[in-house]
Amino acid sequence: GIAGFRPSDRVVDYGCGSLRLGVHLIEYLDHGNYMGLDVTRDFIDIGIDLVGRDTVREKAPHLDAITPTSIATAAAFEADCVISNSVSFHVHPDELQAYCSNLGRMTAKPGSILLFNAKLSDAPTRYAARGWARPLDDFKEWLKPLTFVGTHIRRELQDDRAKNAPIDSAILEFRRD
Repeated sequence: GIAGFRPSDRVVDYGCGSLRLGVHLIEYLDHGNYMGLDVTRDFIDIGIDLVGRDTVREKAPHLDAITPTSIATAAAFEADCVISNSVSFHVHPDELQAYCSNLGRMTAKPGSILLFNAKLSDAPTRYAARGWARPLDDFKEWLKPLTFVGTHIRRELQDDRAKNAPIDSAILEFRRD
């Protein structure tokens, strides 16, 4: 399977954008088992063209803009896994609490996992034009009561614009007990 997923798994892709990652999940997962949410429906509509309307009809992915209603729907979806690819390090500090709260709400099913990539640093650090690196302990705190499982593919990010603060790029895994 793809990254350990089974076709019967239910997956929420939070920040699915134009479905560049989602297309593979939609094609792989069983009918109705993919839910993609993004800040705007515009990106999703571009993605539907990428996936193909026939595949969308056949696989019936749930696709929507991020709203309080769609977050509640995603929580009720009982996902086995919530993913958020290339999102956390673009979330403005003022919106980070809502982002983490939404991730926690959608990772509602006991035993479900949350996977997302993040930029990690010893202290909150802004880098590049719209990037933020944050301490791992902050994510652990913000995502309570989810249990931190571990980091995957952790590597140092070389970015002179980060004012020489060491930044690691990692995939973080949390679980709902």
